Amino acid sequence: MKEEEKNLYLYYLKKMGNFSCKPLSQRIAAKDLFEKFDVFFFDAFGTLYNRGGFVYPGAKAFIQKLRETGKEIRLITNAAHDEQELSEDLLKMGFLIYPHEIYSSGNFLKELVQKYSIQSAYFLGRESGKILLERSGVLIEENPQKPVIIICSTEFDSLRLRHAEEILKQSGSLLIVLNPDACAPEIDGSRSDVSGLQAYRLMNETHCAVECNGKPFPEVFERALKSVPQKSRVVMVGDTLGTDIVGASKVGISSCLVMGRNMREESFKDDCQVLGFTPDYIISGFE
Repeated sequence: MKEEEKNLYLYYLKKMGNFSCKPLSQRIAAKDLFEKFDVFFFDAFGTLYNRGGFVYPGAKAFIQKLRETGKEIRLITNAAHDEQELSEDLLKMGFLIYPHEIYSSGNFLKELVQKYSIQSAYFLGRESGKILLERSGVLIEENPQKPVIIICSTEFDSLRLRHAEEILKQSGSLLIVLNPDACAPEIDGSRSDVSGLQAYRLMNETHCAVECNGKPFPEVFERALKSVPQKSRVVMVGDTLGTDIVGASKVGISSCLVMGRNMREESFKDDCQVLGFTPDYIISGFE
């Protein structure tokens, strides 16, 4: 991870109370997870699929086998999507994941709207995120009455970020982060900065109040855990150390890192040392 990315995840850890978890990682084949666990939590983007409907090799077959063997599936995503629409998009890619099995960071927006009496906000994100704001009763404005910014899955836009910074410099400003991810893996192996890092830069420039939702924070995991049978053996499968693995450790469930997407083999040991976390299991993919 680059230095700014590490600092962001250390900031999240501080917000959660600075804990650590360093189990001995075991490298296994994906198929070996079947006999170890009853419930599978999955990250979405970067773990099962990528841009343009690209599906990682073996991912569809893995999900299908989970269905056939009666395993429970939950999708824990920092993409602030409507669950029904995300379920339909997944089906087009060949994944059968029902809306009630999807737990999105966007689920918390209505609660924050009520908590802060938000009527309008400046929005940094894609079209899919606008639907969540509208359903939460938030009017999207270039210059909202109260200085509130809501940011979720978004690419870099210097003009819009500059405008957001000006809004957040106002007294009583609030930044709501619906997607805390620092970087997103690309199909070619590169990585791009996304909303978590952009929000982190805005925080440091403006010293505004901040609300973060989704992984690694425990609330989204806890809601998903309430939906599965008690005493189930649960594992979180994801591609990001600072969100998927840290978040799973925080709520006391096992974790499995998909190596080579958002986490590089060459920096893995150093990154684990900096954050104080190691996954229980490491896989290279689903084949």
